[in-house]
Amino acid sequence: MEHLPLNADNLIRILTIVSGSSRDATVKLSENQLATWRITPGFYSSLQDIFLNSTLPQNIKSLSIIEFKNGVEKYWKTSSINSIPPNEKKIIKSRLFNNLNSNQSNLFLLNLSYSISKISRYEFPKNWPDLFNKIQDILITSLNDVENNVNNQYQFYNILIVLNQIIKILNSVKIGLIKPTLAVKIQIITPILIKSYFSLFNKWFQLFNQNQSQSQNQSFLLLLKSNYINLKILRRIIVDTLPHPNKDQLIIEFFNNSLNHLQSLLTLNLDYNSININNPNDFELNELISKFIKCYIKLYHNLILRNPTAFILFPNSINILITILNILKDKSSQIINLIDNNNNNNNNNNTDDFDVDESPNNFWEIIAIKSILSLKRLLAFIHRKLASQSKKSLLNDSSTNSSSTSLVINQVNQKDEIDLAIHILIGQFFTDDLIVNIFNLIIYNYFKLSINDLKNWQNNPEYFVNQQISFNWEFQIKPCVENFFIDLIYNFKQLLTPLILNYFNSNNNLLLSFNLNNNSNTTMLDLVLEKDSILTLLQLSSTILIDYIDFKDIVINILLPIISNNKFIEIKILKRRIILILGSWFTHLRKLSNNNALNIFQILNLCLLDNSVNDKVMKLTTIQTLNCILNDKKFNDYKFQFKEYSIDFLKKIINILSSNEFKNIETNLYILNTLSLIIEKNIPNLDSTFILNEIILNFIPKYWDYSNINNIDILKNSLIRLLKFSIISINNSKNSFSISLPLIKLSCQTNYLMDDGFELFETILKYYPDIINNEINHEVFDEELIKMIPLVFEGVLNFTENLLLMLAIIRSYIIILPLDIFYKIDGNLNLLLIFENYLFNVKDEILEIIVSILDIFFLKVYKINDNNNENKLIIENLISSGLISAILRFLLEENQSPIYLGKMFIILARIIYIDDGILFKVLNLDEFNKLIQLWMDNYQYIYLDNYRNKKVVLIGISSLLRIPTNYINNNSVENNYGSMILTYQNLSSIIFTEKNVDLTFNFWARYLEEISENSNGDCERYYSKKHFNYEEYHLLDNLDLILDNSLPKNSEFIRYESLLVENDPIHKIPIKVFIKNILNEIEAKVGVDEYAKLINHVDTTVLEELQMLIH
Repeated sequence: MEHLPLNADNLIRILTIVSGSSRDATVKLSENQLATWRITPGFYSSLQDIFLNSTLPQNIKSLSIIEFKNGVEKYWKTSSINSIPPNEKKIIKSRLFNNLNSNQSNLFLLNLSYSISKISRYEFPKNWPDLFNKIQDILITSLNDVENNVNNQYQFYNILIVLNQIIKILNSVKIGLIKPTLAVKIQIITPILIKSYFSLFNKWFQLFNQNQSQSQNQSFLLLLKSNYINLKILRRIIVDTLPHPNKDQLIIEFFNNSLNHLQSLLTLNLDYNSININNPNDFELNELISKFIKCYIKLYHNLILRNPTAFILFPNSINILITILNILKDKSSQIINLIDNNNNNNNNNNTDDFDVDESPNNFWEIIAIKSILSLKRLLAFIHRKLASQSKKSLLNDSSTNSSSTSLVINQVNQKDEIDLAIHILIGQFFTDDLIVNIFNLIIYNYFKLSINDLKNWQNNPEYFVNQQISFNWEFQIKPCVENFFIDLIYNFKQLLTPLILNYFNSNNNLLLSFNLNNNSNTTMLDLVLEKDSILTLLQLSSTILIDYIDFKDIVINILLPIISNNKFIEIKILKRRIILILGSWFTHLRKLSNNNALNIFQILNLCLLDNSVNDKVMKLTTIQTLNCILNDKKFNDYKFQFKEYSIDFLKKIINILSSNEFKNIETNLYILNTLSLIIEKNIPNLDSTFILNEIILNFIPKYWDYSNINNIDILKNSLIRLLKFSIISINNSKNSFSISLPLIKLSCQTNYLMDDGFELFETILKYYPDIINNEINHEVFDEELIKMIPLVFEGVLNFTENLLLMLAIIRSYIIILPLDIFYKIDGNLNLLLIFENYLFNVKDEILEIIVSILDIFFLKVYKINDNNNENKLIIENLISSGLISAILRFLLEENQSPIYLGKMFIILARIIYIDDGILFKVLNLDEFNKLIQLWMDNYQYIYLDNYRNKKVVLIGISSLLRIPTNYINNNSVENNYGSMILTYQNLSSIIFTEKNVDLTFNFWARYLEEISENSNGDCERYYSKKHFNYEEYHLLDNLDLILDNSLPKNSEFIRYESLLVENDPIHKIPIKVFIKNILNEIEAKVGVDEYAKLINHVDTTVLEELQMLIH
């Protein structure tokens, strides 16, 4: 098909082909033609001509409006490439509201309203100031048609659909002129909308009451739908547009009547859960009425969330809240005993208002959840006021301090209005009597497990428990009510604590009695459910009862007897509740006795036994509670008590997973993560033999095969983490190599396993057992681990998001491998080059670990420092890689962080110790001078109490004073700047300045005052734990181990500690001897007279003190 000019005939022909059912080559060519036209001026106004033409087929009009909508989205903005020309925009805008007076499909209306709303988003208010004036004219005309029963009533419905979308889009804009201008302009149409709402509601409601057969009339349904969209628009205006809706008299009138209308609709008593869907009109009628009720509730709910002050200051706000409570009370049986929406299909496809329709089966649940969330928000609104003063004093003092109510979020109200709103809310709604009524309503109507709960327990246990684990409590009625109940008793603890204690104490005997009255229709299930609601109160009230109830007595006298009872199957309902109680009370109790802790772990252990009572729900709930306890920050206090049951827990959970008892992937994942958590939280208190034989060598490989067979790859990450914690637990990675090494090789080359795979890689190196009785064992390093080094270098180069972990693995290799072996490994020669690239433009933690690697690297170099050939090779590699130059550039960079200057000077000091003339190979004299001054200026500030680092740097600085003659005797030195002439004079003029000499003698004197070394140069302060770089080098998985000598350290930690002690010169260089030798060398080089002049610059007191200290 050749390129066609854009005209009406060609456009209709192309749209006809594309919208047809055929998918041949002609369609592809036609689509290409459309793509060409999309950036052609006049295309979108031509599309508008098409969809405004009522004589054309619906499929062509639908495709044209879709193309139009997509074009507006992409090309309307002036800044867009190929944007729609201004003159074409003007034509389009002038016709946007044409042809709204006919019946249009939902799809057409959806795309049209979206298009107009997007245009208004870009044009209003600057380029479309009369938008709402135009809408006002259409509303007036079309409303008049509706009220006068003119046959064509579609225009009013259509303009409401468009207006609803416009207001929704404009309200979403948070910055600029749109929102404030909208708040002003909306007042043009608000009176019309309120008038039309009242008129239409009264009209259809009167018709409905007169003759319910009107539901068969399409015009009646259109009237109803128009009124509903009208209501939605007013809801958006009140909640999102107007800053002070409670100050507008028309809005107040509407708000008052909205409650009357809601109450009228509630009296219809329609059964929304059993609608006759065989009659479409009847179904639509009932659904629309249900939408009205939901819209009223949503109006109140959204306003309470966004602007609680405005809501409360409406004259009828308290009546609205009372109505909400009445719904919760009167409809509690429908709310709680709903058919589960997850097990029913929603047959409703109506999208007239473009909302996602909920199934009618969850109608009352939606109403209840919105109502509970509204009450919860109001509790939060008054919370600080209740916490800061008693309710009685608040009611007696109307001039309360507004500063205590500054908690209100997104409020535009004045502080006195907020105070007034809180005063009204506490004085007229949250009264003692009403709070007690809410309390009783919840415990008697919402605590019992529903029929639906019990069905799910029986038929879908994993779903039942996963609902309890889920954090989305805002979308499920029972968790939502429980969450609100906790807030209620916390905010009114003085009032409700006596009631809770009385309720619980009066029912204590009932909890242990399971005798049925023969003259009653009560079943064992009824009896158990009643007891379960009592225990639910105990569970949820833990935060306020901990000071009033002896938990030990409850456990011994109530919970343990129930747990030990297996006489009837219904008892499992109570056992499940007891498990939840244990988790809740463990979290809130400040201190548990050892026996109480043992009792809790004993009960949880019993509930994992295989028997008829401990079904899937019981086991999953137990594992859920166990997970919560393990994650609690107080768990460490009870590790010893947990140890008694730890292996039992591990065995039982392994059996549950191995038996494939649960089919849900999320369930198995949760159980697997809990298994890992048990091991992680109990290191090193677990039996190493069990961990190795049963978990590492048996369970993990089998479950890995299970995940392969069933294509459940998501389990593999958790299995790798389980293996990691198991290796840490046994403190020995080598015994796991048959399992761990193949998994590492696989996972480090598999994207979704890579993070966990490299963490496992790091773990096997940290826990590689070349340590025997805390001493280094110099056996040959495992060849398999050497072969895996290229994996790490590839990771460093290609997976920078894991760079920190990769560098940690490299550090582990440098610590564990002899340096000569490390040099022989393929790829390692690039390591120093990699570091040179990463020194700049990286995050602090990356720079930190690079510094730690270099520090450890040079400690290893010291071990071979006597080998001149090896030493020369190392220096050549350092220079050729550019690393030395990069370190020096880093140090000389302006405004460098003092912390990292200090760390990098440590590295420089170690380098200078290897070759005290290396700086002359890479710096010119100006740079050398700048570096010396920088070092001198910063020394006293960056090593305050770390005597290890202070001595390292002091040795480095002092070494420069020697001015090595092996470089000067040759008169010239080759460096990065070519041949540089070095003489003793030009170097000494830089080094032996008055400032440098004075500072150096001061450094020496202060250091010798603080440190008392033995004859070998060692000192206890060099072994102080805070002076080792444990934390910053991350050499322990749990940094608490640093402070606890009774706990075993990992092998890497011991290797690092041994490396510091054996290789670090600070343990072998007596600082007094070192200083004397330097002074002697200087005197020998410059002569006695020059030496005397040199030290003459030093303060006499400092000089005398130093001479006394070094002799």
